[in-house]
Amino acid sequence: MNSSRRSTGTRFRIVVDSNILYSAINFPRGNEYKLFLKADAGKVEIVIPDYVYDETRAAFEKRGINPQLVTDFLDTFHNIHIEERDILGETKTIRKAEEIVRDRKDIPVFVFAKVVMGEDENTYLVSGDEDLLTSLVKEELFGRVKKARMMLKLIEKRE
Repeated sequence: MNSSRRSTGTRFRIVVDSNILYSAINFPRGNEYKLFLKADAGKVEIVIPDYVYDETRAAFEKRGINPQLVTDFLDTFHNIHIEERDILGETKTIRKAEEIVRDRKDIPVFVFAKVVMGEDENTYLVSGDEDLLTSLVKEELFGRVKKARMMLKLIEKRE
C-alpha cells in the first residue's frame, strides 16, 4: 500500500455520477439502487459530488418531477455524503480531463474523482456514462472506474 494515501480498510468509497444517482432513485430493483443498499448496510461509503447532486435535481425538475425527491431519497440511507470540493485549483488535472473526457460536463466528475482517489486507494468512480468508461479515462483514474454491476461484484468479493 502506498503510505501517502489513506485507506478505508476493506470498505470501498464510491464516487457516483448523476446517471447512477438518477437510476438508483428511479429503478429500485437495479444495480445502482443495490449500491445504495450496500452503503446503508455499512459495506461501502458513497460520495456524491455537490455538482452531481445539483445536476440530478435539475434533471428531475426538467422532467417535471419534484427535485426534493433526490434529497428525500438520500436522507433514507446511511454512509452517503454530498461533498463539496474546490477543484478549480486542480489545473493539471483539469487540463488532462479536457484532453481525454469526451463530454465537457463530465469534467468536474472526473476531476473530483481523481482528487478523492489520490487520497484513498479504495475509492472508485461508478458510472454508466460511456464518456467516463473509456480506456483513457480508466487509465488516468488508476483503473478504478466501474459500472454498477461490476462494482457490486467487487464489493461482494470482499464480503
